[in-house]
Amino acid sequence: MSRRAWAWQFVVCALLTMPVSLTPPARAADRELEGAAAKRGIEVLRALSVDLDGDRRPEALVAGLVERGITLSLWRKVDEKPYQQLFASEIYDGDAVLRLEARQLVADATLETILELREASPDETLRRLIVSRWHNATLIPVFEGTFPTGNIEKAEPGETILAFGETTAGYRLLDIDGDGQVELMLRRDLKTVLAQRPDRSTLRAVVGARETVMRFDPKAGRAGEFVTRQEQFFPYLIESRPTRFSGSSQRLPPELDRKYKREAIDRGVTEVFHGIHSSAPAVDAGAQSEDAGQELAMQRDPAPLAGWGADGKIETAWCVGVAGDGQGQWWRADFSEPTDLRMVRLVFGDASSAKAMARSNDVTGFVLVFSTGDRVTVDRKDLSFCSGPLAGIRDTPLGGDRPGVQTMVLLSKSIRATWVQVDIGRVQRRAKSGETCLAEAVLYGPQPSSM
Repeated sequence: MSRRAWAWQFVVCALLTMPVSLTPPARAADRELEGAAAKRGIEVLRALSVDLDGDRRPEALVAGLVERGITLSLWRKVDEKPYQQLFASEIYDGDAVLRLEARQLVADATLETILELREASPDETLRRLIVSRWHNATLIPVFEGTFPTGNIEKAEPGETILAFGETTAGYRLLDIDGDGQVELMLRRDLKTVLAQRPDRSTLRAVVGARETVMRFDPKAGRAGEFVTRQEQFFPYLIESRPTRFSGSSQRLPPELDRKYKREAIDRGVTEVFHGIHSSAPAVDAGAQSEDAGQELAMQRDPAPLAGWGADGKIETAWCVGVAGDGQGQWWRADFSEPTDLRMVRLVFGDASSAKAMARSNDVTGFVLVFSTGDRVTVDRKDLSFCSGPLAGIRDTPLGGDRPGVQTMVLLSKSIRATWVQVDIGRVQRRAKSGETCLAEAVLYGPQPSSM
């Protein structure tokens, strides 16, 4: 027999005589834990191996079903000895475990446990949340709460719901202030807005949630408690900030035009301002978020910046700089990278004063053009002309002392674009010498969330 054949025979013999275990060690440990729990009348539903007390020795955290509900227990196994139960909680109402987790919510050496249960009753099904802390060799609840499991925003007859985020009651765990301690945020009701769909039916858009923010107070209760810190609104859509702006033409809003001419006369300047009326492309403004940047630009050239259409100031505006009503003119915003968009809010007209707005032309139709090739046609007066990935539109007064109407365009899908362009379509004159302006454009994308 050759040396190679002899080696293979040796390997085969060794494999045949090697003891074989049909149960993986991890599964064997699970069965041992299940057996120990069964002796105490507990059916293991979920189990975790965690070091709750920070002594570098893992414990087994068990959420188990007992005769009258669900209990949370802690077990430890030392060497070859059987599992020993260290602790068992009270019995909670519930018939299923939705979540069992151990994580550091408080800035110390121990972990907290998060147990979420389903609690069925004849009237409704609830979710119960119990957050517990290891203290003096026992798990002490530091928060308990219940939430409905169903959708808390239900459509009325003839309505359609468009949800930009969660529509059920619940919670988030997040360190919102960056101090290393996690806040517990309870979501109990939602913020919605009504809009019109292209078929003239009602759209109910879920745009955010009202939350109760709770923070751990170590001085409350036996082992501390999560206590209410504040109420807050959590928006599902947040403003996406472009980095460049441009337009097909430009013109100073009339009141600003008169203002700068008066200032020039006061200074004894007689030359004509360059660019006040220009059919050339508008100045590529770049981001104009700081007042100093705008003031410097105005010193160089009093012509309006395209960025005035999205500078967060309703008093400023980008205005069309060609003769006529402005049909076919455009305003554009560019992003530095592809950005997801779900809603666009536009305020047309010169909103520097009620008188200026009354003279402004009313843009009743426009097209949103995206770098992806998507086009959303909007006709505010006749929805039958609307087309594209449009979920609904909503016109509302700006409110307060501010003149004008804001138009919210809700998209039926997320569009990942590098630029957005507003093409002016139908225009209705309000005065003989009315201006066509865009006072403000705000672009919104989905809010990153930690649910």
